[in-house]
Amino acid sequence: EIKLPQDLPSDNQNHQVFIQNYELPAEYQHYALPRLDPDVFLIARVSNWEKYDLLPGVASIYFEGAYVTETQLNPNFTVDTMDLSLGRDKKIAVKREQIKDFYNCKTFGGNKEHSFGYEITIRNNKNEDVNLIFQDQVPVSQNKDMTVKISDETMKPTNGLVPEFDEARGYLTWRLKLKPQETIKLNLKYTVKHPKDLVVQGI
Repeated sequence: EIKLPQDLPSDNQNHQVFIQNYELPAEYQHYALPRLDPDVFLIARVSNWEKYDLLPGVASIYFEGAYVTETQLNPNFTVDTMDLSLGRDKKIAVKREQIKDFYNCKTFGGNKEHSFGYEITIRNNKNEDVNLIFQDQVPVSQNKDMTVKISDETMKPTNGLVPEFDEARGYLTWRLKLKPQETIKLNLKYTVKHPKDLVVQGI
């Protein structure tokens, strides 16, 4: 049963019509991982979606009146919260720059120690608050003779919160709330120590 009123021209042509129209409450979440991509991505997180009897298929995503992308909608495999990507949000700027003065490589005894530092600047150019999950990554050692240590400065609270550290994957996660036109700076500093005769790549 199609409950929405429809106007169809009598032109003997096929026409698409809307059969349902819902407004779904969503929580908007921004994500950034500048080590892999310099842009910030916006996600709409929809809860209680199962009561709308959605059908599997291709969904066209529009945001602020503009077409964003297509996504595959499969309610049969979606968990309690359905995440819909709304694409890149150019109004959130992230810059990740290496702190050249901090970089150092020194040898002492039978070991080498590399020091790395990055300054991350995040600016909210919107006129509203933004929830941002920001992630960066440090190397993960597969060798017991090589250690990676994150600096105490990196683990200091930002916006009152200490970054979460996933040791198995080397991910650091900051959960930030940026006010309108606010700029936040983060520091990622770490050292890698290994035997000087060990060839190490990708750090």
